[in-house]
Amino acid sequence: MAEYLNTDWLGSDLLVDRSVRLPLVTAYTTFRFDRDISDSAGMHDADGPDDASIGNGQARFFTGMLDYQLLGGAMSGEVHIRTVEVDGGGNIVETHKPHEFYLASTPPPTDPDTGEYLYPKSTHQRYPIFSNINSGHRLRVQVTHWTQDGPDLYIGQAQLVGRFET
Repeated sequence: MAEYLNTDWLGSDLLVDRSVRLPLVTAYTTFRFDRDISDSAGMHDADGPDDASIGNGQARFFTGMLDYQLLGGAMSGEVHIRTVEVDGGGNIVETHKPHEFYLASTPPPTDPDTGEYLYPKSTHQRYPIFSNINSGHRLRVQVTHWTQDGPDLYIGQAQLVGRFET
């Protein structure tokens, strides 16, 4: 029987760690979810210390969609998003291949008098997740961007909707 989860992030913007191309990516920021919209099976604890992980330690297959918004960042900056499995102590035990994409290369329009953007630069994405979660593990989603300079990148909004199957 499928168990459904709908959770999102309502907190303040989360700063995304920067990485460098060489050595390979080393710094990732973990998405957090601080409100459970629907979680009848107890697959997520929005009020607990591990609001970043989903799953309850039983072996499951998760199918879902992460809908998120990134704010700021360098024009044409490269972004990586991935899922990882963590053990009971929160240590990464399995890393899944990242999805890579680039931020928009065209800036938002600016005010002709002030030169300020008329609205914040943002990137809205949907990241499909199909993942087996091994026994004793939980699942997390992480993001990083490759840039040495330029504006910071933030997670502005995130919502994860999906289902667990045994």
